[in-house]
Amino acid sequence: MKKTKTTKAKPGARPVGFQVKGSSPRTKPSTLTKPATSKRPSVEAQPSATAPVRMNARNAPPMKKRAKGSRFLSALFLSAFCVIGYFVWSSVLQYQTYGVIEGRLISVSAPWDGTVNSWMVREGDVVVQGQILAKISNLEMSHELAGLQDELKMNQALLEAEISKIKFDVQDHSDRTQKAVAEYLQSHGELLAEQATLEELDRKFERTKRLLAKKNVARSEFEKIYFQLAGQKKKIRKLEDAVDILKLRSTEANLNKDNGSSRLKPILAKIDLTQSKIGRIRERIGQGEIKAPASGRISRRYCLTGESSKTGEPIIEILEDNSIEAVLYVPQRIVEEFDVGKEIAITLEPYDSPFVCTVDRLGNRFEEPPASLKMFYRLNQPLLPVYLRPNHEAAGYMASRVGGTIKRPYEYKKAVGKIVSETRCWLDSLQDHYQANTETTSHQSQNQNDHTVGATTIVSPATIASVQIAEDSVQQQAHPAIPRLISGPSTWKTSKDDK
Repeated sequence: MKKTKTTKAKPGARPVGFQVKGSSPRTKPSTLTKPATSKRPSVEAQPSATAPVRMNARNAPPMKKRAKGSRFLSALFLSAFCVIGYFVWSSVLQYQTYGVIEGRLISVSAPWDGTVNSWMVREGDVVVQGQILAKISNLEMSHELAGLQDELKMNQALLEAEISKIKFDVQDHSDRTQKAVAEYLQSHGELLAEQATLEELDRKFERTKRLLAKKNVARSEFEKIYFQLAGQKKKIRKLEDAVDILKLRSTEANLNKDNGSSRLKPILAKIDLTQSKIGRIRERIGQGEIKAPASGRISRRYCLTGESSKTGEPIIEILEDNSIEAVLYVPQRIVEEFDVGKEIAITLEPYDSPFVCTVDRLGNRFEEPPASLKMFYRLNQPLLPVYLRPNHEAAGYMASRVGGTIKRPYEYKKAVGKIVSETRCWLDSLQDHYQANTETTSHQSQNQNDHTVGATTIVSPATIASVQIAEDSVQQQAHPAIPRLISGPSTWKTSKDDK
């Protein structure tokens, strides 16, 4: 069995794997570092507190490697913290109450389907009642109107033709009537003449008859006159019948005078019906001139020139005059701050400067806020609506923001201004007192130890704690979320003697 040779470690030697503290693992120092003695150095050898300590490469501690991405994560967390803080401040801590802008909006819709030909107003223009806002046309109604106008012209032409025909018939009837009268008069004259001839023959017959009795005339002459008298009587009877017929005809012609009005009635009725249809269609087309139902300001236009509009759909929206108001939803604990007639400053995005409104009236009961404001209040929190009347300038800006959110900021300046001024005066007097004590204490410490660097101002921990408590109490009286507005002297420090 082979014996292994063992060697003893020399005193002061370094075992294998041993590394001197403060040295690199690759460096091999020749000797070990001696342990520090517990002997306290003298005052002369003690380095100054302000003098930098020089370290060489051997006794310098190794640099710690920073983890990768630590700076990026730190910056990311810091940015997230700033963003969250900004949103909390702007949405919760900066404003006291929230509300909406309300107003009576009148939606004007098209009376029928059509196309917007032209706009007479723009958004933001002030209009009066009855003013024309836009003109809308409908192609079908225009064609219907043109068809009715053509039908009216045709009926008027038929009327003129019928009137001409009636005139001709009337004239013909008049001529025939006059002819019948003339024939009657002529026959009646002939009858009178024949009656005179009959009387003459009757006298001649009587005279001849007497002469025949005396045998002064031939019998043939008597018979001749007799037959003439008989024929004349028959002729007169025929003439009398003819005269009666002509008289009846002339009488009927005078009684049956027709001016043709009955024949014109159907055509006139068609013309009246067509004119009525034209009037109604023109009235409907006239509704295409959209007029303002009330005085106000144009809030919005839903259609552009050339676009189509449908029946019942709004094409323009008008905000009625003197109807705009701001409604704040106020928690119950601060309702007493809103008195009727009090002026309230509110803000409205995107305007930076606040608007002044006057409290018009308070709501009759507590209500829930609108859906857009529920995120700013607690669930089921009692809120009283407060109605504000804006001035003329504010109403002009709010007219285009109906339905927008308004905010009332905290009045930090009024609530905290007085407290800040009094607190600063108190802190100034306290600082003067501490400076006097600091000078005395620093003079005494300089005499005891010339090499000790004294603080610029010495304040005891109990004093600093009392100042901090005073600042916190002042800030809590204004608002629990107010940031620190009062900053004390930044040079206060504590010395080793106070510790």
